[in-house]
Amino acid sequence: MEQYGERLSDLSQKIEQNPVNAWALAHRGEVYCLMRRYEEALADLDRAIELKPEYAWAIAHRGEVLRLSGQFEQALDDFNYAIELKDDYVWALAHRGATYRKMKCNERTLTDLNQALELKPDNVWVLINRGLVLLTMRRYEEAIADFDQVLILDKDSVSDWWPSERGLVLNFMGRYTEAIDCCKAVLQVQPDTPISRYSLIVAETLLGDTRTKHAEITSLQSKLLSLYDVTKCNKDRAGVLYQLGGLAALLGQNNRALNYLEATFPLDIEPMEQACHDPAWNVLRTNSRFQSLIAEL
Repeated sequence: MEQYGERLSDLSQKIEQNPVNAWALAHRGEVYCLMRRYEEALADLDRAIELKPEYAWAIAHRGEVLRLSGQFEQALDDFNYAIELKDDYVWALAHRGATYRKMKCNERTLTDLNQALELKPDNVWVLINRGLVLLTMRRYEEAIADFDQVLILDKDSVSDWWPSERGLVLNFMGRYTEAIDCCKAVLQVQPDTPISRYSLIVAETLLGDTRTKHAEITSLQSKLLSLYDVTKCNKDRAGVLYQLGGLAALLGQNNRALNYLEATFPLDIEPMEQACHDPAWNVLRTNSRFQSLIAEL
């Protein structure tokens, strides 16, 4: 958060010199948003919009603060008005789409993101978010195409996770041979990438290669348990639990697998969604407890 201090100080000085500077108020609100100080962000953006009622930038960014605060209906009101004021407003279209995604309105999400990309085809943030909603909709080929395009446009945006996740998505599609090649390529460069090891084990097991799988599974389970102990981020902890559950399912340890999956729920919703796609969980698809868990989505 320290990187925002100088910017915050500069904007506060401008506001002190001119308390009706709508631009400075709106941009200080944006800095507060980036710092996750949402109440202060809303106060500044409200004041900027009071001073300048048709300030589309401030209205859209207030919508984003509301989205991040979980106030989705209010966020939509702001995004709708910003787009009414400026119909080619790519940022507002994209973030309205992200709001619809949070509300699980996938078709509306896709409509907004597609429109944003028509206006700006190389917008990496929009491509990433469209890829994510396409995954949710099981439109895997299109999702892979979006993420691969991001790698070409701005490798840094997804290089930390997409090459590893690509193998997982190929497994979702039943393209196990390609998944194996993808995971092995990642592991040559980053041998300690758990999700690639996980996806490789799943693919090879489902292709019938069980010669060394039990030993590999137990080895990865030990690594994941150690990783869980030192992982602080809830999303990452949920990812570790999810992989432990998938490995348990491959071993036929159904109750253990479901216990791990259930434990992800308070931390992050994504693992529960992935379990609906991941073939490691095939054996549990008709299990009543599994169905009860995914019914909460």
